Amino acid sequence: MLLISRLRRAALAKRQAELEALVAERTEELSHRNAELTEALGRVKQLSGLLLICTACKRIRDDGGYWNQLEQYISDHSDVGFSHGICPACLETQLPEHANRNKGRDLSDT
Repeated sequence: MLLISRLRRAALAKRQAELEALVAERTEELSHRNAELTEALGRVKQLSGLLLICTACKRIRDDGGYWNQLEQYISDHSDVGFSHGICPACLETQLPEHANRNKGRDLSDT
């Protein structure tokens, strides 16, 4: 009877150690995921609120009081990249000589 009791205690101690290791592993995993989510939330919050933008040149004033190009500011504060094109209305006003030649074409990739 004493042998059975010792074997049972040893099995329970082994199982307890396995469970403690599993809990430690899961705790580490949750801690890592929590850090990732906190970082992502920080990035999202970077572009929330109001931005002061110049009416004429469309530059944005940062927290340091410096004026930055819109594209640069957004790229620095998010994972957004930019590609440029020209809309049909601007094509007509800015480049009228090309507007007639390109009527009906989408120029967003030019």
